[in-house]
Amino acid sequence: MHRDGFVWLLGVVFLKTFPASPEPPGADVAVEGIAMRGVPPVTMPKVSTSRAGMQQAARELSDVFLTGPCGSMPGEGRMSESVDGARLLLAGAEGGNVDSVAAGFVRVPALGTLVAIEAAPVNPADFLFAAGWFGMYPQVPNVMGSEGVGRVLRAGSQAEQALVGQRVLILPTFTHATWADRTVVPARYAIPVTGDIDVRQLAMLALNPVTARALLNDYVSLNPGDWIGLTLANSAVGQIVIALAKWAGLNVLAVVRREEAAQRVRELGADLVIVDGDNFGGRAAQALAGARLRLLLDGTGGPQVAELVPSISDGGAVVSYTSMTGQAPTLPLADFIFRGISLASFFMPIWIRDTPRPEKERIYAELTELAEKGVISVPVEATYPLHQYREAFAHAAREGRSGKILFTFEQPAA
Repeated sequence: MHRDGFVWLLGVVFLKTFPASPEPPGADVAVEGIAMRGVPPVTMPKVSTSRAGMQQAARELSDVFLTGPCGSMPGEGRMSESVDGARLLLAGAEGGNVDSVAAGFVRVPALGTLVAIEAAPVNPADFLFAAGWFGMYPQVPNVMGSEGVGRVLRAGSQAEQALVGQRVLILPTFTHATWADRTVVPARYAIPVTGDIDVRQLAMLALNPVTARALLNDYVSLNPGDWIGLTLANSAVGQIVIALAKWAGLNVLAVVRREEAAQRVRELGADLVIVDGDNFGGRAAQALAGARLRLLLDGTGGPQVAELVPSISDGGAVVSYTSMTGQAPTLPLADFIFRGISLASFFMPIWIRDTPRPEKERIYAELTELAEKGVISVPVEATYPLHQYREAFAHAAREGRSGKILFTFEQPAA
């Protein structure tokens, strides 16, 4: 929705950020169905959600935004774009739950690559970031929305004019708003994509598919017929890992927490599915019948990894990409030293920082082709216009969802 050069965006305002290792006394925090112990409660300002109240709030925060950063990539330092007005809409959260949110009209920056957003998912990572649990902490104030897809309306320099009119993925730096009908990003964080693909699938291509691909390709050498293990197998990343693994001819041992999730993972093609519970490590070893895992991809953290380590082959690897429990994965010392099992991690902003631009373009072209072929496809349960963000957040937090929640926007006129 546009009027007088203003645009809709969502952002978040924090009165404080959280330490890297929160102290135990904090309350549980629900993040899309994830209970995390130790996040301290946050007192947020109540902001009027009337149009007049939202516009006033945006005006009041403009000076703060224009003189401060909106986040930074690891090792990159703070952004210092020149803009002719705020590109921020504010949001509030109390105790990690987004229940005091404001949205309104704010001006678009003068410099940079202007993108009309077509679709942007609501990811768990967005709420983890907002709660201070993501390794990159919100600045005051902060734009929101980690990834999305849209059309370039204006390029930031003469060298980038070829981008105008192209559809681009916005890389998930967590510093550029995608929960917005228009946003401005440096061209290095906009990757052109082509092909006849559902725009909702493209909107979800920048984060989880790249994570899944990196997990399968960057840590150990895998050959057709090898076994991999996967905890949190019914997550968005887990589902894409299964799809890519089957495409590559790999065998998958999947671990889930509920029987209903097990059925979904079987339908995706997992060869063996184990439901977490008593002696699940022993049950996994029995199901493998002597086969060993070359790679274990962990999304839960805590002692679950230790139960699966006996089923990992010597020289194999455990790679952690998130932690549902908030705990580090446990790798027994003897397996680490005497069997050469390595422990590594994946963090998307570091991948963005360290991967050369030509390699990024090659990988996204490869994933776009796989999406066009239907090899990777993420179920979508519902889409919402941005002004229904409260409903979208509530839906995203609902237990037992069968697909992702996205914001969608009208395409710009040709």
